[in-house]
Amino acid sequence: MGDMLEYIKSQGIEYNPTAGYSPQSNGVAERMNRTLFKAACTMLDAAGAPLELWGEAILATCHIQNRLPSRTLGKTPHEAWTGKKPTVGHIRKWGCKAYRHINKKTGRKKLDKKSMAGFLVGYESGNIYRIYHPTTKEFKVSRDVIFCENEFFNARQKDQGLDLEGMDAGENEMDRDIQTDESHETTTPMLHDQIVVQSLPRHQESSKAPNRRTRRQIARAFKAMLKGNWKWPRNYYEAMEADDAKQWELAMKKELDSIMKNKTWTLVPRPKDAKVVKSRWVLRTKDNGMYKACFCAKGFAQRWGEDYDETFAPVAKYTSIRTLLALLAGRKQKSIRRM
Repeated sequence: MGDMLEYIKSQGIEYNPTAGYSPQSNGVAERMNRTLFKAACTMLDAAGAPLELWGEAILATCHIQNRLPSRTLGKTPHEAWTGKKPTVGHIRKWGCKAYRHINKKTGRKKLDKKSMAGFLVGYESGNIYRIYHPTTKEFKVSRDVIFCENEFFNARQKDQGLDLEGMDAGENEMDRDIQTDESHETTTPMLHDQIVVQSLPRHQESSKAPNRRTRRQIARAFKAMLKGNWKWPRNYYEAMEADDAKQWELAMKKELDSIMKNKTWTLVPRPKDAKVVKSRWVLRTKDNGMYKACFCAKGFAQRWGEDYDETFAPVAKYTSIRTLLALLAGRKQKSIRRM
């Protein structure tokens, strides 16, 4: 263990031991392992490569990850370690087909093949690649490689695009042949067992059904329109000029009494050179005809960094709500008015 400690110190690595069987103590490394593993699984699946190449995929992912910018470092890990900006022009699609040049010094003769087909599985340094040959199960390192990034282990090829002009010309010739055959046809045509599915016009296509929240909002708006109470006052002055001003005044008084009873705020002297958040009334009528008034602050007028630095949301856990309900269940004549 002493030799190991001396070696890692000589490499500039800080040694921080953790307790056994506690991977959560090494969260940074475990998170990076998860990132590399997920990327390697994606590369193996996309290229259709055999699973025994998972180690090569991990190393290739680490090579690429070290050349990506890091928010913590403000630069790439490669630049932080070596002091030089990395180049990414040599990176190719992992698992793509590659033709490795066979050097003459390896015993190649004039009539032998000058290249050998394989697949890219990793990088050594700079423009040096690791090529895997499935026929011989060997890994070769070379810098003289020609890549075909449209072919992979499972011989899948990407769509090269459609020749629209050629298709149009072919369809025109086919239509002419069909018309010629129909003009000379005198017998009854033969029917084949085929099912033709025709797409519906755009105006007949079924749209996505609205969710429960949208349906509820539509139902409330429709009910309000039928009852004639969809024109709510937008402020205090409109409420006092309305025909039902008395009901709005009672709703506002009830809201203020509730605020004072619960001691929602504490009156303090107004500080100098301070921006005061204004308030407004939100007036609505419920489905049962009850007039509801809510006194709200215009929090949207504040700007982050100038008026506030932190935000808080009074969110209760389900365990807290269950505990509260359990306590109230044993006490009679007690009820919850608002949560």
